[in-house]
Amino acid sequence: MLKKILPDTEIVYVKAKTVSKFRQDFDFIKVRDMNDLHHAKDAYLNIVVGNVYFVKFTKNAAWFVKENPGRTYNLEKMFIWDVARDGEIAWKAGKSGSIVQVRAMMEKNHILVTRRSYEVKGGLFDQQILKKGKGLFWNMC
Repeated sequence: MLKKILPDTEIVYVKAKTVSKFRQDFDFIKVRDMNDLHHAKDAYLNIVVGNVYFVKFTKNAAWFVKENPGRTYNLEKMFIWDVARDGEIAWKAGKSGSIVQVRAMMEKNHILVTRRSYEVKGGLFDQQILKKGKGLFWNMC
């Protein structure tokens, strides 16, 4: 369906473990208990990490295999090297590289959140009537 709407769209899959490792490597703390802000930040990190992996491996997987025959690579060290292909720079390594922009974005806490409001009717008085018995709410008071 998405391809019909946006024909030039590329769908990139990222494992949660990969983004979690990126968070650990660059000291991005995830706080679930405070609010739902971490969902937006996770989405952003999925884009960053996914783009790097896509440019490195998937965008032209045949080229990668052909240009690197028998080469092994270490995914643990993916972000300590520059990642670019065909003029597209996905990641600049180093303290003054891409991490500067990622840190600036992760420090922002003014995420626009939209909530859907809706009204539910009839739930309170549409309940099944039961005989007085053990385990019912009114008997526990």
